[in-house]
Amino acid sequence: MDSLLIHYPVDLTGRNPTNLIMGEPHFLVNHSGISQRVVVLDHGGFYTRDLMVYDKEYNRLKPNIDYVATYTYEDATFRTGLEICGALVFLNPELDGMVYVTAQMVGGDYAFSLTAQEDVIEWISTNVGAPITWGGITGVQRQYLPGELKAELWERDGFQSFNNELEALVNSKIAGNQEAANVYRSNARELQAEYLAENDDRLERHVNDDQDPHDVTKRQVGLELVENFPVASEAQARGGILHEAFMVPQRTHQAIDELALKPLTAHVARKDNPHGATYGQVGVFGKVEFDAEVAKKLPRDGTAADWWLTLSCLCEVQVRDRAGTRAEWARLLFWLIRCGEETGDLDRAETAERLARKATELRVRGLADEVAETLPTADDLVRGCLEAMPASPADVPTRDTVELARENIAAMRTSRLARNLLAAALPHLERVRDPALRTELTEWAGIARRLF
Repeated sequence: MDSLLIHYPVDLTGRNPTNLIMGEPHFLVNHSGISQRVVVLDHGGFYTRDLMVYDKEYNRLKPNIDYVATYTYEDATFRTGLEICGALVFLNPELDGMVYVTAQMVGGDYAFSLTAQEDVIEWISTNVGAPITWGGITGVQRQYLPGELKAELWERDGFQSFNNELEALVNSKIAGNQEAANVYRSNARELQAEYLAENDDRLERHVNDDQDPHDVTKRQVGLELVENFPVASEAQARGGILHEAFMVPQRTHQAIDELALKPLTAHVARKDNPHGATYGQVGVFGKVEFDAEVAKKLPRDGTAADWWLTLSCLCEVQVRDRAGTRAEWARLLFWLIRCGEETGDLDRAETAERLARKATELRVRGLADEVAETLPTADDLVRGCLEAMPASPADVPTRDTVELARENIAAMRTSRLARNLLAAALPHLERVRDPALRTELTEWAGIARRLF
């Protein structure tokens, strides 16, 4: 499903917590003809006042030493009274790999340029030897007619409205806006309580039901032939003749250890359901029954993907807030995303992108060690993204091969899909062990700035 790239509303105050991005990952790519690396944030112009940039080890970088903010939007800066830029130029040649950016975004299509990176690279190439200073390059902002930008920008996002609400809660806490945070937290808790009331409470009631909810009979558990006999004496047990007595464990072990206990131990260790027990007999769903129950709950109005992603979003809240059971909630989160693909409600590319992005978010939040056993490997995450690519690096449409025009919308969508998958995969590059995967991902990284 396609939606607009515009995630954030226009904020001319520089204070809206909804517009605060945290730890947005970017891979530093070398550009032909210049030694500097240029990065443009995913959602347009940003206020430099709250800008923070970190290296791949999450050490904070120094402004004017490691990097400068530039491509200044002069009209927007004049209107807001706050400096607004559209690009970062990294000056330190020792920096490599990933960088992470935290910034307050302007939002909407205000202070937004599709050519900011190319403009900055061209300026540096043209002005050889000129000092690159903070705000020293002036940005060129195209004036869009009403609705025109919407026809050019898009990205896959199946639960944007709900996701925005949860992001707003996090950003409100970071920004210190307790009143807004209380509102977002209340909304999230209501949805969480509704889900838990429908599912967790139902299971708990069943587990605690001591009134034989499955109507198990004496015959079903093999007790219909049990008589009320006394325990056999040692002499009776060793004699093995009396029929009107029971054997206790000690007597039985002494008599038939070799013939009974050893085979029984082997039988107990079997995991292939030797008794042919059914799911109904043990009170759980099998795959067929489970899928049928899930199908009953899936909406029929074309919003099934939103349903899956809403559940996964609820799990993200639990992963963040429930330290004691964080690993279990993370396992459920990744399982839900994969289920969306298995049911056909999420496509392969969206599943691969989301798995990779969620894994990155856990690492950025410092939770990776707690959920290490449940995290997919970097090789699996990168492989999933690369296998979902709509074309090869040689064939994918780029700004060099396709003109930015409405009639080329299909090619531009293909290029944007590749860019989204690449952005999700790149943060995992340094942990990839397969040399072939590293080579392929690095090849993609080399054309990242040319993708739409």
